[in-house]
Amino acid sequence: MTDQAGARKPTNLPWIRTVEEDLIVDSFGGIVSEYTNKTGGTLLIGDQVFLASDFGVDKSTTQADYDTATGVVMGGEQIDMYEVAPYSPGIIAALDGELVMVAWAGKVPVAVEGAAAAGSIVGASAATAGAVVTPAVAGRTAIVAGPAPTGFVTIILPYL
Repeated sequence: MTDQAGARKPTNLPWIRTVEEDLIVDSFGGIVSEYTNKTGGTLLIGDQVFLASDFGVDKSTTQADYDTATGVVMGGEQIDMYEVAPYSPGIIAALDGELVMVAWAGKVPVAVEGAAAAGSIVGASAATAGAVVTPAVAGRTAIVAGPAPTGFVTIILPYL
Protein backbone atom coordinates (compact mmCIF):
# COMPACT_ATOMS: atom_id res chain seq x y z
CA MET A 1 0.00 0.00 0.00
CA THR A 2 1.31 3.44 -0.85
CA ASP A 3 0.06 6.99 -0.64
CA GLN A 4 0.25 9.52 -3.49
CA ALA A 5 3.90 10.25 -2.73
CA GLY A 6 4.76 6.54 -2.86
CA ALA A 7 5.49 6.21 0.86
CA ARG A 8 4.63 2.85 2.42
CA LYS A 9 1.67 2.82 4.78
CA PRO A 10 1.22 0.27 7.57
CA THR A 11 -1.53 -2.31 7.36
CA ASN A 12 -2.97 -4.88 9.74
CA LEU A 13 -2.39 -7.61 7.13
CA PRO A 14 0.95 -9.41 6.81
CA TRP A 15 2.99 -8.38 3.82
CA ILE A 16 6.19 -9.54 2.18
CA ARG A 17 9.11 -7.18 2.60
CA THR A 18 12.61 -7.60 1.26
CA VAL A 19 15.82 -5.62 1.23
CA GLU A 20 16.85 -4.98 -2.33
CA GLU A 21 20.11 -3.09 -2.58
CA ASP A 22 22.98 -3.31 -5.02
CA LEU A 23 25.80 -5.62 -3.97
CA ILE A 24 23.75 -7.39 -1.27
CA VAL A 25 23.62 -11.00 -2.31
CA ASP A 26 22.45 -12.31 1.05
CA SER A 27 19.66 -9.84 1.79
CA PHE A 28 17.03 -10.13 4.52
CA GLY A 29 13.27 -10.26 4.17
CA GLY A 30 10.13 -12.19 4.80
CA ILE A 31 6.51 -12.06 5.88
CA VAL A 32 6.13 -9.19 8.34
CA SER A 33 3.33 -7.78 10.49
CA GLU A 34 2.95 -4.70 12.63
CA TYR A 35 2.51 -5.07 16.41
CA THR A 36 2.79 -2.97 19.56
CA ASN A 37 5.86 -3.32 21.77
CA LYS A 38 4.57 -4.62 25.14
CA THR A 39 7.95 -5.29 26.78
CA GLY A 40 7.93 -2.37 29.20
CA GLY A 41 11.26 -1.43 27.58
CA THR A 42 12.94 -1.31 24.20
CA LEU A 43 12.99 -3.74 21.30
CA LEU A 44 16.05 -3.94 19.09
CA ILE A 45 16.45 -4.97 15.47
CA GLY A 46 17.23 -8.69 15.66
CA ASP A 47 15.36 -9.39 18.93
CA GLN A 48 13.39 -12.63 18.96
CA VAL A 49 9.86 -11.87 20.23
CA PHE A 50 6.69 -13.81 20.98
CA LEU A 51 3.02 -12.95 20.64
CA ALA A 52 1.91 -11.90 24.12
CA SER A 53 -1.50 -12.50 25.70
CA ASP A 54 -2.46 -8.85 25.09
CA PHE A 55 -1.74 -9.24 21.34
CA GLY A 56 1.41 -7.17 21.41
CA VAL A 57 4.92 -8.60 21.24
CA ASP A 58 7.30 -9.21 24.13
CA LYS A 59 10.63 -10.89 24.86
CA SER A 60 11.77 -12.83 27.92
CA THR A 61 14.17 -15.43 29.28
CA THR A 62 11.29 -17.86 29.91
CA GLN A 63 11.69 -20.35 27.11
CA ALA A 64 8.09 -21.56 27.36
CA ASP A 65 6.94 -18.09 26.22
CA TYR A 66 8.42 -18.89 22.82
CA ASP A 67 6.22 -21.98 22.40
CA THR A 68 3.63 -19.60 20.92
CA ALA A 69 4.04 -17.67 17.69
CA THR A 70 7.48 -16.10 17.54
CA GLY A 71 9.24 -13.76 15.17
CA VAL A 72 12.15 -11.36 14.85
CA VAL A 73 12.06 -7.55 15.04
CA MET A 74 12.85 -6.02 11.63
CA GLY A 75 11.82 -2.39 12.06
CA GLY A 76 9.99 0.06 14.28
CA GLU A 77 9.02 3.64 15.01
CA GLN A 78 12.46 4.60 16.30
CA ILE A 79 14.12 4.04 12.92
CA ASP A 80 11.73 3.83 10.00
CA MET A 81 8.53 1.89 10.37
CA TYR A 82 8.33 1.24 6.68
CA GLU A 83 11.76 -0.24 5.98
CA VAL A 84 13.56 -3.44 6.88
CA ALA A 85 16.99 -2.36 8.06
CA PRO A 86 19.64 -4.54 6.39
CA TYR A 87 22.73 -3.61 8.38
CA SER A 88 21.32 -2.50 11.69
CA PRO A 89 20.85 -5.46 14.07
CA GLY A 90 21.14 -4.26 17.65
CA ILE A 91 19.82 -0.73 17.24
CA ILE A 92 16.61 0.42 18.93
CA ALA A 93 13.52 -0.28 16.82
CA ALA A 94 10.73 0.67 19.25
CA LEU A 95 10.20 1.93 22.77
CA ASP A 96 7.46 0.53 25.00
CA GLY A 97 4.03 1.09 23.46
CA GLU A 98 5.39 1.96 20.01
CA LEU A 99 4.79 0.04 16.80
CA VAL A 100 7.28 -2.60 15.73
CA MET A 101 7.61 -4.60 12.50
CA VAL A 102 8.03 -8.34 13.13
CA ALA A 103 9.06 -11.00 10.60
CA TRP A 104 7.17 -14.27 11.20
CA ALA A 105 8.76 -16.14 8.31
CA GLY A 106 11.75 -15.45 6.12
CA LYS A 107 15.47 -14.80 6.32
CA VAL A 108 16.37 -12.42 9.15
CA PRO A 109 19.25 -11.41 11.45
CA VAL A 110 18.76 -12.41 15.09
CA ALA A 111 20.78 -11.86 18.27
CA VAL A 112 22.73 -15.00 19.22
CA GLU A 113 24.18 -16.03 22.56
CA GLY A 114 27.56 -17.63 21.95
CA ALA A 115 28.28 -19.07 18.52
CA ALA A 116 26.04 -20.88 16.05
CA ALA A 117 27.38 -22.59 12.95
CA ALA A 118 25.58 -22.54 9.62
CA GLY A 119 22.97 -25.28 9.48
CA SER A 120 22.59 -25.54 13.25
CA ILE A 121 19.20 -25.35 14.96
CA VAL A 122 18.64 -22.41 17.33
CA GLY A 123 15.93 -21.65 19.88
CA ALA A 124 15.14 -19.14 22.62
CA SER A 125 17.84 -18.30 25.15
CA ALA A 126 17.16 -18.75 28.86
CA ALA A 127 19.86 -16.19 29.73
CA THR A 128 19.38 -13.31 27.29
CA ALA A 129 15.88 -12.02 26.48
CA GLY A 130 15.39 -11.74 22.73
CA ALA A 131 18.40 -13.87 21.78
CA VAL A 132 18.68 -17.39 20.39
CA VAL A 133 21.07 -20.14 21.45
CA THR A 134 22.27 -23.44 20.09
CA PRO A 135 21.47 -26.19 20.70
CA ALA A 136 17.78 -25.34 20.71
CA VAL A 137 16.26 -26.23 24.07
CA ALA A 138 12.64 -25.11 23.83
CA GLY A 139 10.24 -23.01 21.80
CA ARG A 140 10.01 -22.53 18.08
CA THR A 141 13.27 -23.33 16.32
CA ALA A 142 15.01 -21.90 13.28
CA ILE A 143 17.95 -22.86 11.08
CA VAL A 144 21.13 -20.76 10.92
CA ALA A 145 21.60 -19.75 7.28
CA GLY A 146 24.72 -17.61 7.50
CA PRO A 147 26.63 -14.85 9.24
CA ALA A 148 25.48 -11.37 10.21
CA PRO A 149 27.23 -8.57 12.14
CA THR A 150 29.07 -9.62 15.34
CA GLY A 151 26.67 -11.00 17.95
CA PHE A 152 24.08 -11.98 15.35
CA VAL A 153 23.40 -14.80 12.90
CA THR A 154 21.13 -14.97 9.89
CA ILE A 155 18.33 -17.48 10.38
CA ILE A 156 15.52 -18.84 8.27
CA LEU A 157 12.20 -18.71 10.14
CA PRO A 158 9.84 -21.43 8.95
CA TYR A 159 6.31 -20.31 8.15
CA LEU A 160 3.91 -21.02 11.04
